[in-house]
Amino acid sequence: MPYCPVILKISDKLREKYREETLYLLQVWSNDHQKIYEVELQSNQSSCVNKINIGPIKAWNVNFDYFIYKPEAPDLNHNYFHIVNLTKVNDKGDCSAQLVQDFVANADCKNLLKTVNTL
Repeated sequence: MPYCPVILKISDKLREKYREETLYLLQVWSNDHQKIYEVELQSNQSSCVNKINIGPIKAWNVNFDYFIYKPEAPDLNHNYFHIVNLTKVNDKGDCSAQLVQDFVANADCKNLLKTVNTL
């Protein structure tokens, strides 16, 4: 895999460099040691996957050149999947995320899924 996502907890020493509500940084690094993506996270909730604490992220995956993640509440846009094209860099040298609403969290879709599962 040419990319490595990393979650960093902000220590008290680094607190003044970030917004007060920022508790974690989510970064994606390339194999050639270049930071490609960074976002501040405000959630203090932690998710566990296979008994491993993955911090304030509900779900994540690297698929080819795309990093896909969903932050925990109360993070900004926590009801959306964030899809980052790691090869597309903007003028600032950053990758930007496209947001896709989590349709499974929608009450109307949950009822539809229950109906499908009972068929």
